[in-house]
Amino acid sequence: MNDQWTWATVADPAVLEPEPPSMPPREAQDWCNFVVWMPTELPADVVPEAASVRKEAPPGRPTSSAGRATWSECNPSSFRFELAGHERRARVKQFLYDWAFPALDHPSLFGNPATPVVLDDRYVLWTGTDHKGNSAATARIARTTIEFSVLRGEFTEAEVLGVFRSLAPAVPEALPGIARIPFPELGYWARHPTAAVVEVPTGLWRFPREEGENHVVWLEDAAAGHDGVRLPGRLGGMNLDGAAVFSDGAGATELEAVYAGGPDRGHELRLVVQRKGKGRLEWPPAPERVAALRTPVKGDQWQGMLACLDENVGPCDAVVEIPAADLELRLCGSTGPGMGRTWFSGVVRQVCEAGLR
Repeated sequence: MNDQWTWATVADPAVLEPEPPSMPPREAQDWCNFVVWMPTELPADVVPEAASVRKEAPPGRPTSSAGRATWSECNPSSFRFELAGHERRARVKQFLYDWAFPALDHPSLFGNPATPVVLDDRYVLWTGTDHKGNSAATARIARTTIEFSVLRGEFTEAEVLGVFRSLAPAVPEALPGIARIPFPELGYWARHPTAAVVEVPTGLWRFPREEGENHVVWLEDAAAGHDGVRLPGRLGGMNLDGAAVFSDGAGATELEAVYAGGPDRGHELRLVVQRKGKGRLEWPPAPERVAALRTPVKGDQWQGMLACLDENVGPCDAVVEIPAADLELRLCGSTGPGMGRTWFSGVVRQVCEAGLR
């Protein structure tokens, strides 16, 4: 019996609706490769409205680009609704962020100060200002990125926190069904080899995987690795969830692995490994434009730099060289209670001493 979730797609982008169609959340879940979440408690004057779904289709521009990303010709799915109250309105957008590691677990706030608030024993809400200058908040829950952006008026931090803490799956069976799906089978970019790699920040250290000629091949046997590099089956208590080889067509090559943990695969580690100087990782690493605690880390046969945004919940990001193995690597972590610097430092040591070759 196959208990994995399945979702509908459109075979040809040319036949996509001119605009994302209106659709209630339970029906929208049928079109989404992520869990659709809806709040069960709202401020007294606020009601949800204007729900719509962007349907998945192969890369290519539809007849109309309304409601479609301007930075890519890819057509992943997303779900959107608004919360409307007295002289105030907020937009809530949900999707699977799978074209790169989601920077700091709150990519929409990247470059602006952000404050973590623990939602429960697994997840963290980040509040701040988004790239459009709106008061905003975001969390990644069970691999769904959920972005809250104030369009008009004000929402207090307590109200926003209440919305996120009351989120429940629109279709309860979708949560375990999607959690059973490995990342390469779930992700749009993994399933569409021609989908262009998007240049975006991915953490606290610069990783210049620029747009242009990029090739990505997801491996059938992730544990077998690539170019003599073997990947551990578990890392930081998380299971290997998939691996891919990234190259730029000019000789630069990196092996990137996804590790996922928790009952809903909601926590994540990304490991990037390359032969020394043969990929796009930089050593020594250059900081991204984010203030963070940055400290050296060192073992008997390796050395690196570790950066952390919050001591207790992360996210953390380390770049390491292992001269004896002719390897350089990067490890990024998602956020969560107990996933701060102490825990992450132990994971860095684990991977550096795992015998990758």
